[in-house]
Formats: sequence, structure tokens, C-alpha cells
Amino acid sequence: MVAQAGTGQQSMNAGELAPDLAGRVDIKQYYSAGLRYLNVEPIAQAGFRNLFGTRRLMLSSAVAAPRFFRLKRSRTESFHIGISPGRLEIFKDLALVASVSIPAITATIAAEAVIYAEADTIGIFHRDLASVRVVRMNDATWTVDAWPYERIPDVDYGGNYVKTADVWTLTLRWPADPIDIVIGLSVDDEDTTSVQVGMDVNQATAAVWNGFADRIRQALEALPSLGPSITVTHNSAADRTRDFVITFGGVLTGQEYDLTARVTNTSEAAILPAHSQIGDTEGEPAVSASRGWPGFAVLVQNRLLYAALRSKPSGLLFSQTGEYFNVNIETQRADGAKLEAIRTNSVEEILHVEDSKYVLIFTDEKEYFITDRVIEREKPLNIVKTTENGLARGTVPVEIENRIYYVGQRGGVLFSTAYDDIASAFTARMESLLAFHLVEDIVMTALQRGSESTDAARFWMLRSDGRLIGATVIRDQEITGFFEYSVGAPVRSVSVDATNRLWLVVQRPDGLAYEFLSPDTYLVSSVLRTADGAGNVTGLHHADGATVYAETAGGYTIGPFTVAGGGIATGWPGDTMTVGEWVAPVWESMPRVKVNRDDSIVRRPGRIHTLHANVIDTNSIAIGANGTAPLDVPLLTTADPVDAPIPGKTQLVTLSGIPGVKLDTTAVITQSRPGRLRVRDVTFEEKL
Repeated sequence: MVAQAGTGQQSMNAGELAPDLAGRVDIKQYYSAGLRYLNVEPIAQAGFRNLFGTRRLMLSSAVAAPRFFRLKRSRTESFHIGISPGRLEIFKDLALVASVSIPAITATIAAEAVIYAEADTIGIFHRDLASVRVVRMNDATWTVDAWPYERIPDVDYGGNYVKTADVWTLTLRWPADPIDIVIGLSVDDEDTTSVQVGMDVNQATAAVWNGFADRIRQALEALPSLGPSITVTHNSAADRTRDFVITFGGVLTGQEYDLTARVTNTSEAAILPAHSQIGDTEGEPAVSASRGWPGFAVLVQNRLLYAALRSKPSGLLFSQTGEYFNVNIETQRADGAKLEAIRTNSVEEILHVEDSKYVLIFTDEKEYFITDRVIEREKPLNIVKTTENGLARGTVPVEIENRIYYVGQRGGVLFSTAYDDIASAFTARMESLLAFHLVEDIVMTALQRGSESTDAARFWMLRSDGRLIGATVIRDQEITGFFEYSVGAPVRSVSVDATNRLWLVVQRPDGLAYEFLSPDTYLVSSVLRTADGAGNVTGLHHADGATVYAETAGGYTIGPFTVAGGGIATGWPGDTMTVGEWVAPVWESMPRVKVNRDDSIVRRPGRIHTLHANVIDTNSIAIGANGTAPLDVPLLTTADPVDAPIPGKTQLVTLSGIPGVKLDTTAVITQSRPGRLRVRDVTFEEKL
């Protein structure tokens, strides 16, 4: 047989593209992408591989899928915390070590609450929940009490509050010698006109002093920021001394003013201002049972930031530096607590704050960043708007290679943003434009960092319909490849624990199952069982009626079996095996289109008659094309041992004589039974 030239595809790292892009050969990603990446992920170096399966940990008794957060106590010790109605479930490694009852957590609160976890302390925050503190005594014992806020500040929420007038006393002293006195006043750095007694003060009568006090009042009320409502009284305090009491009343009540005074015509007299009573509007606590609580808390520059206050959704309440419970904004120290807010012409709710090169603030409508590199109590924050994408509720922005990835407010676009030193602003760009059919109605996200088995970071996105979408991200190489991971049932929650292990809560026929991605199986919802002396495996009631496979301790994959009465007959007596369902991986190429030398395109029915696939450490592969069913390609040879599982093959696999003719024909690589699959590249021999 004479070899024929074919068209190769070595790179598959663009991932799955939308069906709308079929035939768009003008897109640079076209020849490194595919129409379907189901349970396969692109590999940055070359090709793709099938994803591992999941192991079933336990069945949840919760009425709604828990949302998980992690608590990392040290490099070797961590906890995974699930919040569900009425309780916290706390896992260490893969064991449930504690279930903490918190009746105040309703289903609505459990679906929206945010956990702040550090050392032995867990904080639970939601705008309708009095903030809760959970403290670890030991792995099995955790105590619950109220979050110990210190000195919650009073704020003006527009109610009718008790107001106190600001009162100052000016003490005027003069010598025994004849002297007239002229004074000047300043209020909040606004200077009044000069006020003169008009005669020797030693000879001044009560009427003269009355006139002087009235002229002080007039000078103060003439200031642009004040106006009427000031009273000035006087009395003789001692020989050659007179006190003038200035009260900022009426509409000026409830505010503190900075008053200074000086004698301007002589150095032999003096006037000393003293703050007799500080003006204040009592207000009400910023957070309380009546006004609600913070929506979340996050660590920013060694301050705990309480944000999304129910009655002030755009509010930012920073704790004192290093004192996470202390929110006393009255203290004068530079590292004291601070209350700020995003000022906009509409009500925006802060959903997340990211402490990056600059502090990024995500609301339900826009993104902002704080230009101040250091947050100081006495310096107002400069909050600048960057873009108007907003953040999808329930999702969390993550940082990958110095870019922040987040899902926009409608849940249908993945963005990334980074600070541009030239523009002096954060600039965002769409990352999911070519895979918009996958990134739809995203309700939850999680980041799995790159490791020996994953190479690149995986950004997981859970859709409201239970489909789980992944994105392989290598920013330096401009790689963002999307794929879908199916476990055979809707996923209701996704998270990554402190050991970088992916956790899923899956809606199985028997309820909500906790499962985790396991690198030692390709089966989903799998369990470890030991066959009895007759080769029967029991304890599979959760899979009644389902088709399952079994992976034996010796490395064989046997099956399929149909579970009946909670068991299967394997014919492998006494063997310990992993039993679970299986979802076949599917890779489908982009439609093959004939492109002439002048870049013109010929669209007509075509045929891929031969497909070559270079595989690495693969023991199961099936190939199809032209819309025909894939055929299993045998990899076992006479040189392989007969008493051992089929070894992984690294070789060229070829399927020739593929039937069918189809417009925009494609090739499919999949499997007919579970096993390892790694494709380095493919070559198409075709007639288009």
C-alpha cells in the first residue's frame, strides 16, 4: 500500500469552538481546535487526553447542594468546609470530621453566604445573617458564637436621630493698658472678616460686649458654608477676661466644626478657642439586626474588609490594621478602621474584592480599583471605575499568571483583566468569545492550579443546568482552551480544596453525592468493593439499573455490567475492584474544508477515508469520521503478555477505509471501553 500525503493537526490547545464557527478557516485557532471536547482536555505541548473519573465519597443529607470553602492551617493540614441549610460540614482530607449545627443558616443564606477562614477561625457572612464565628477546639469539636465586632460605628441611614450642637468657647484676655482689640475667625479653613470691639476694652460696657458678640455672629453666618443658626453669648470670666460661647445650632446641629481665632492687631492680647461640646448625629450601628450585616469579608492589606452591607451595598468597612474585629472609625491612629463607599448614581452591590497589584472591586454592574497603594485612615480612597462588565453572582474571580479571570454579570462571558501601566488602568478582554456556547449562565467557579498531572491551570465553571465547563489556561502562551467534563448527571456544586483536588456535588438518582476527581480511575461515581467467593459485588444500590464497569486491582477493566438488586456478578472472586459508571470521551475535529492556493474555499461533500493518530500510553481508542459510528481500533498484539492487562501503547494508530461522504465532514476520536487515551497529533487523508 502506497502512503499518501495528509493534512496534520498537531496542536489542539484552542479547545472546543462554537458550532457557529464551523468552516471559519480564517480564524487562527481553527486548526488547533475542535467541535467537541467532551471529557478530554487540550494539552499545551501537543494533542489532548481523556480526563480522570470521580470517586464517590458519601451521600449528603442536605436539602440543597452545599457550597465549599477551604481552610488551610498549615502546609500539611487543611479542611474543606461545606455550608448547607442548618449546618457546616467539615472535611479533613477525605473524611467528614465534624458537622456543626447552625440553625440560623436558611436555604437562601446557604446559597449566598461567604466564608472567611484563617487559622482556627471560620467566619460566616451574609447580609441577612448575624455574622457567625466558628472556632476549632480540635478536629471533631468546633464552637459557635457571634462574630465579635468591636466598636461598630454609627452611620446616618436617613432616620430621625438625636443631634448634638457643636459648641466652642472663646476666651479673650487683655492687659491693663488701654487697648482696642480686633479678632479674626476661621471655620473649617474659611476665614471671616475682621471683628473689632471699637474702643478700649477696659472701658467696655455690657452693651459694647453685646454688640461685639453680635458682630462675631454676623461674621460667622456670612461664611458660605454656614449661614444663619449661630448664637454667640458672652460673660465675664475673670478680671480682664471675657468668654464668648459660640453654638452652631439649627440646621447646623449635628456636625462638628473646626474653629480657630486670633487677635490680629496686637500681640498684647490673646484669644483661646476651646471645644466645649462636639457636634454629633448619633445615627445607628452600621450593621445590626435591623439594618443587616456584611455580605462578605476578605483580607486586604492586613485589614479585614467587611463589604456589601445590607443597608449600604456599596459600603467598605475596613478593620484596624492587624485587629480584624476592631471597626472603630473614631480612633485617630493612622492604621485605624475606615468606612468608605463607592459613589455612583445607581445602587450597586459589591460582590467581591481582590487584593492584587491594586485593590480590585467587583460589583453587580461594574469593576473599580483603588489607586492608593496603602490604605490609610485619614486619607480618602480614590476609587476609579475600570469597566462595566459586572460579576456573576456566586462566582469568584481568580488570578492566573498576573491576570484576573472572572465571569461577567450575565454569566455568559469569561473576562480577564490586568493593570496596564501605559493606560494607568485595568483593561479587560473577552476570553470565551469563540466558545460562547459553553460559557452560558455560569453560577459557580473554582480554580485548580497546574500540577504534574494537569500541567496547566484549570478554571472550572458550573452552569445552572448542571453542565461543568473547564478552561485550560496558559496565559504566557495565549492558550485558553475550553472543554466539557461530564460525570453522567447534573453537577450542583464545584470546588477545589487546599490540596488542589476537585470536589463535585452531583445530583445522582439516590440524592446529592459528594465526589472528587481521582487520578486512579476513569469511572465516575466509582466505589471500592471486594467481590465475594462467587465473584459477586454488592453494595451498589446507588447505581441500580445503571451500566457499570469494574477496574480490578490487577489493572484489568471488565464489564459492562447492569446493576440489579444493588449488585453485579463479575466472575472475579475475592478481587478488590473499583466499580462505577463511565462517560466516553469524545474529540471531534473542526469541519474539513478545501482551501485552494488562492485562499478560495470549495464547499462540497467530502470524505476522510483514513485517519492516523499518534498516541502516547494509550490502551483504548476508537476512531470514526464522515458521520459514521466510531470503530474500536485493537491495540493488543501477539507480542503482549497474555496474563497481564494491555499495556499502554505509544505508536501510530491508523484506521483506513472509513465510509461515508458528508458536507463539512469531521473526524471523531473516542473510546468503546474505559482506559487511558492520549493523542499527540492526527493526520487526515481525505478527499474534499
